[in-house]
Amino acid sequence: MMTMAVRHVGKRCSSSMVVVRSASTRASNARVDTIHTERCQQLAATLGWNQCPAEGPAPLFSHWTSWQTHCPLTDTGLDGHPRRGGPYDLSIQVPDDWRRMFGGSVLLIGSKGAPRLGQRLSRESRIEDVVDKPHATAPLKLCTNVHEYRCTETQDLALVEKQTIIYIAPREGPPPPKAPRLPTPGAIQPKLDELCPTPTLLFRYSALTFNSHRIHYDLRYCQDVEGYDDLVVHGPLMATLLGKHARDLAPPNSRVSKFSWRALVPVLCSERITLHGGLVQGLDEGTIESRLYVQKEHGGMAVEATVQYSIE
Repeated sequence: MMTMAVRHVGKRCSSSMVVVRSASTRASNARVDTIHTERCQQLAATLGWNQCPAEGPAPLFSHWTSWQTHCPLTDTGLDGHPRRGGPYDLSIQVPDDWRRMFGGSVLLIGSKGAPRLGQRLSRESRIEDVVDKPHATAPLKLCTNVHEYRCTETQDLALVEKQTIIYIAPREGPPPPKAPRLPTPGAIQPKLDELCPTPTLLFRYSALTFNSHRIHYDLRYCQDVEGYDDLVVHGPLMATLLGKHARDLAPPNSRVSKFSWRALVPVLCSERITLHGGLVQGLDEGTIESRLYVQKEHGGMAVEATVQYSIE
């Protein structure tokens, strides 16, 4: 995999943050891979879904099981991620002791619908924005990585994903507790499912996505280095669960055209969660929305998502 040269140009946007924009070359990070049917079937088995068919549209966010880094262990950092600044890393330059997490993403699906099982796509990746943001307990950097996926045969745009990666400077002691964020009375949605994450679930999802971040499997590292009481559930795992329900909620003759999600607070292993969602008012005559969220049993929302459907 080729490294990507990035030139940053700072732009001040307010007294509390600085936006740093990249001028990278998209073609410098292009890769071709396949939406693998077997991995999607393994994903379905891991998440407790009915057997994934051998053909048809791929599950939402199943592309995370492809385009893996092939990063050798010698190129991983203390946290298990690819070493920052190395040939397998798409990130910004921050000190090694800064923590990183997947904060959320916006997934746009091309006009021809979601990629199909077995389809080959090319992906081009770039760093779009970096935002320096002061915080009460530690400075933050918000990095926007953009991934564009195109059909290798027609060059039609299949997916565009804008990921928010959060980098957090070291802090003194554990973070102060947050007040639970509950849905407003008018935004409460019906319960769709419930789940109590287990170490086995986290391990299998990490394996499917080639994610070696130690917070998902190394309890001592979680407790001693990152300050969590237990293993941490992947934000993308919960987004994938919501993605299935988003499709189940789709009105007749419609398809998911945009899925936006963000993580609000961590969910720990063995912490029971419930999944909620329902259709809401559409933006215009050609679209309709659903709102979904993951709620902790003894707390507020952990992940929230908004989904747009295009009526066909």
